[in-house]
Amino acid sequence: MNTVLEISPRNLGLTMLQTFCPLCFWILIRMRFHPPFDHGGGALWTYMQQIQEAQIGHHLEENGRLPKEFSPFCSIKSRTKFPKHWSKFRYQHKSGVVLYGIPDEIFTLADGSQCVIDHKTAMNKGTGDPFLPIYNSQTIGYADIAQNGLGLGKVTKAGLFYWEVQRAEVIDDPSDHYDKGKVWVPFVPKPLEFDVDFAFLDPLLKVAMKLWKSDSPPRGREGCKDCIKTNALFALGSMIDNANQIQDRQILDRSGNTPEMARFVDQRILDRRWSRSSALRELQVEDGNFDFNVDGMVANWEYFDDQYQVSAAAS
Repeated sequence: MNTVLEISPRNLGLTMLQTFCPLCFWILIRMRFHPPFDHGGGALWTYMQQIQEAQIGHHLEENGRLPKEFSPFCSIKSRTKFPKHWSKFRYQHKSGVVLYGIPDEIFTLADGSQCVIDHKTAMNKGTGDPFLPIYNSQTIGYADIAQNGLGLGKVTKAGLFYWEVQRAEVIDDPSDHYDKGKVWVPFVPKPLEFDVDFAFLDPLLKVAMKLWKSDSPPRGREGCKDCIKTNALFALGSMIDNANQIQDRQILDRSGNTPEMARFVDQRILDRRWSRSSALRELQVEDGNFDFNVDGMVANWEYFDDQYQVSAAAS
């Protein structure tokens, strides 16, 4: 691999999950974490974050601080300006890895230092949250970029603002949460603080770099469900390839392998390749930064119909 590894702190945190699978990560890291058929959540989560940010802004404008419910982040005084696009919020870590992303919030504290916050519309389960390692890596990674990459100032606090929906209140007394044609659903802020320790990222980066530099796929985690789905997807692709190859062979055999039909089969093979490469180019256009390495996994995808093209061309 002759290119620099670029990864978001959130994806870096995948290496800490109990369900971490080296093979799945090896594949994803080469696909720039764009798995096939992967779709994000609906606009609801974007709306929720906008509401949460508006609430924070209200308290800062009205009172110059956050209320006690946001402890231990009540010393937040104002929002810090920072580039809100992943192509700008990035830097090359001392390990050589490029970290990038988009933090939800960066604040200036009363002492002038910085605070990185991520909003989560979820229950604060503390250490019992299975995704907490990802959130920890995400937040500390953003803090690292802010302080050591962009020079926004020393980051002394980082953490999450969980916004817990009080669904039980609505379910138990729906009439009390309906007024003038509107449903009122209360959300309670439950902050969680992380230690700002940039060394936290070092072992995660080491794992990611090892898999990035590996020319061959590692063994998958025993019982990994994603591996099962991936194998099924590859098997389906092989079935389609085999069916096309059988058709090519039948066409050549029935025609007596004439030069005209050989050229026709050649064109079928070229069309299939063009279709695949076009799909990859469309991904690149959509993403804007989805460059495939000339020596990477996608570039070395082998199509088994080569042998039929060779035999046809030789006729």
